[in-house]
Amino acid sequence: MLPIEDAQVETIVTTLWTVIAAVVAWWKNNSFTAPAIEADKALREARKAK
Repeated sequence: MLPIEDAQVETIVTTLWTVIAAVVAWWKNNSFTAPAIEADKALREARKAK
């Protein structure tokens, strides 16, 4: 058995879950391909035109 208490396990799991969720959200919210970057530019221009 590892010398870890339940509270420490809970903290580690919660922190890991939060980090994974933040990375996934960051990844999905950013454009990495050239077509996606161009689409973002077109969207910004369309919003300015309103």
